[in-house]
Amino acid sequence: MSLRNELHGPRQNLRDWYRYMNQGALAIHKANPNVLVVISGLNYDTELQFLKSKPLKIGLGKKMVFETHLYSWSGIGTLKLKQIWTKQPLNRICANSIKGIDHRAGFLTAGKNASPLIFTEFGFDETGSSVEDNRFLTCLQTYLVGRDMDWGLWAFQGSYYVRNDKVQLGVMDDTWHHLRKPNFTDKFQLLQRKNHGKHFELLNGVIALATSVG
Repeated sequence: MSLRNELHGPRQNLRDWYRYMNQGALAIHKANPNVLVVISGLNYDTELQFLKSKPLKIGLGKKMVFETHLYSWSGIGTLKLKQIWTKQPLNRICANSIKGIDHRAGFLTAGKNASPLIFTEFGFDETGSSVEDNRFLTCLQTYLVGRDMDWGLWAFQGSYYVRNDKVQLGVMDDTWHHLRKPNFTDKFQLLQRKNHGKHFELLNGVIALATSVG
């Protein structure tokens, strides 16, 4: 059960975050102590670094999980700044991006008080025409494999909603029976090899895009 997806805007603040994440997590855990309670961060779920100085202490046992989101442009600025992936050497921008990821959220998985962290949302241009997104995906997969992290992709659906007068497309086609891009799963070979035999499945050629957390 995930708490409040992508908080953002002028009304987000740490006082309310700590108060209501605590209340919401405890309410869910009381209703069903068997489910994982997934805690979202601030600024479109990209920032959890404030937990370094003030950890979130809730009595959920091993049922509390944190989540974060990432795109080729998030963490480095605006959509225009995603071009940095082609303006700088890949090893440099990837290293800098990983440092940013660790600063904002990845640090949660290290140390004696480590907590589970899931990349519950990332996305890219599925046509493969964006060099920036392709480089970003390579970098992110390397990070996820190296840290053995679970993940989810935005978005799995066919064409089910409209944004800025454009139909938003997902992994599946309009029938929800086939991949929109037949070679889509080829982009995830690195993650498939890492997760083979663990929590990763191919169901009728479709990637199970969210794995489980132990």
